[in-house]
Amino acid sequence: MGAGDLIQIKARRTARNAGSRGAGGGCRLMRNTPNMTWYVSYVSSGDMSTERAHRSTRTFADESEARAFARARFEAGDKTLVAGTINPVTPKRVIASAAIADWLDGA
Repeated sequence: MGAGDLIQIKARRTARNAGSRGAGGGCRLMRNTPNMTWYVSYVSSGDMSTERAHRSTRTFADESEARAFARARFEAGDKTLVAGTINPVTPKRVIASAAIADWLDGA
């Protein structure tokens, strides 16, 4: 089997998979999930003192859930938190690391 045969097989698989998703492009699986409108980005590795820390992001349905999660992380020592709203929520809000403490106190 040559390289041309592999390309044709991949093209057929791609076309077949695209057709099975329907007009939604695979988004139909997302319909039953709640609207996540807030995110909190945090250091996911245990060591926050290293130059290169691994970051993760969690999403939340509302600001109070995001704030509760951020408060727990902040009290655990993570001072590199970033939070905000997810598009298309307007007005767009981004809370930088330097402003997290004020945002948590504003609850």
